[in-house]
Amino acid sequence: MYTAPRLATIPRQGNKRVPVLRLHNVRVRYNAPIDEITRAAFAKLRGARIDLTGLRVVRRSIDTRSKPRILWSLAVEFEGDPDLISHLPQNEASVVEPVSEPLLVPGDEPFSARPVIVGSGPAGLFAALTLAQRGYEPIVVERGREIPNRNTDVSHLMSEGRLDPESNFLFGLGGAGAYSDGKLMTRIGDSRVRWVLETFAGCGAPEAILIDARPHIGSDLLPGVVTNLRHKIEALGGGFRFNSRVARLELDSAGGITGAIFSDGVTLAAGVVVLAAGAWADDLVESLFSQGIAIEPKPFQIGVRIEHPQGVIDNGVYGQPRGDLPAAEYIMSCPPERGKRGVATFCMCPGGIIVPAICREGRLSTNAMSRSARDGKFANAALVVTVAPEDLKSKEPLAGLHFQRDLERAAYDISKSYRAPSQTVEDFLSDSKSESLPESSYPLSLVPVNLKTLLPRFLSDALRNALLHFDRKIAGFIRHGLLVGVEARVSSSIRIVRNEETFESISTGRLYPVGEGAGYAGGIVSSAVDGIRAAESIVSRFAAFSLRA
Repeated sequence: MYTAPRLATIPRQGNKRVPVLRLHNVRVRYNAPIDEITRAAFAKLRGARIDLTGLRVVRRSIDTRSKPRILWSLAVEFEGDPDLISHLPQNEASVVEPVSEPLLVPGDEPFSARPVIVGSGPAGLFAALTLAQRGYEPIVVERGREIPNRNTDVSHLMSEGRLDPESNFLFGLGGAGAYSDGKLMTRIGDSRVRWVLETFAGCGAPEAILIDARPHIGSDLLPGVVTNLRHKIEALGGGFRFNSRVARLELDSAGGITGAIFSDGVTLAAGVVVLAAGAWADDLVESLFSQGIAIEPKPFQIGVRIEHPQGVIDNGVYGQPRGDLPAAEYIMSCPPERGKRGVATFCMCPGGIIVPAICREGRLSTNAMSRSARDGKFANAALVVTVAPEDLKSKEPLAGLHFQRDLERAAYDISKSYRAPSQTVEDFLSDSKSESLPESSYPLSLVPVNLKTLLPRFLSDALRNALLHFDRKIAGFIRHGLLVGVEARVSSSIRIVRNEETFESISTGRLYPVGEGAGYAGGIVSSAVDGIRAAESIVSRFAAFSLRA
């Protein structure tokens, strides 16, 4: 059962509760011990007489504003009288407000069969966990393979370029997120975020994700974490079915869900279907559209990867070699200028590698991942621009999906292989094909091209403007930069339209589209929260279904 974090008060004798106070922006040297943190908190409180032995760090981030002196900026909590912080402005201190567990009353509408969840990415797994905790015994169907079989398939792709269309970086237990950096940073303000982080930590993720401002798990740990999450769901009565690609939905005469039809023709009865298929299930999206399920276009992002030696980023961000500091990372944006579109960095992977994000022969797109230690030689990030539906020649709902697919085909056709098109930033800016390319983390080698012959004009024009802007922020960003293309699936180009309150499809009863592929999330945590909220809506409507009943 979902439980909101209880950060507000700490129980004392009887029913008495002591307020919990939070100090923000407690700045200390990086990796300072707790006694130094406590002294900094005392200083912020102007030396107030209070026992801070129970002080705890609840948030931390690296502060480079005084570089080359690198600090920690912390949020800390302790018990005390609110008068202790009355002299501080609101952005420096606060009383932590109580957060109560939401009341979720199960509904009474009967299920005809088990809830079926299509896809085992974060949206699907957390929808399944929420339902399983309530006794609904969901079954998760996944077109890819379980771990460790998926590990083997990913290894074959990385070392030999051998693609299994149903088991790769995109399909299989954990979805695309299982082989990524595992970034857990999100901007959504939802108390469920804490539960998602605690669940990941309980399944083997580092406990640092509970306090880091930019938490991540790492591609070496994520497969084990999602495996443990799977076992947790199974222990609660949920089930999993792998190598099972949903081709169509079975509908009744009223247009409601009765089952999921697999590619081999077998039908699995379903009380409801939670559709969490991810952003690469083009075949399923096209099938659903042909069945009349409401789909609309939405803005989406495309771009390229930029890669640098990690030391260049360390020096640019920290103003010095990093020493015992973590591999430096950045988040940057360049606003629109003189008719050019804005560009933002996305999915920055310190110490990471660029990987082929592919699931179809004859197409090529990139993504990236990094290990928990982020100890690789290179840093990379996506440079992305937004494409609006009105930018496309066709106005039909799947036009964006076709645009993305055409871009992937064009990237593949340059070498008729999974060698990635690439160009140094200096050559890109001078509009000349690179004669030679520096070392890269991309495992299947690079092919030198003039990327302007591949990229849409609006993208190459925006990139030129942004690269000049970013070079002013990080020294060497242009001189040491390498562009690797293309990144065609930064976000979904479609939205499977649902009721905003119930999460149910507006066209198809008992269908609950969720997550990134359905157009409602943009990362691991936001997808997980979206799956939880849809599952809660199902619980509030339906009576529990149990095979043991």
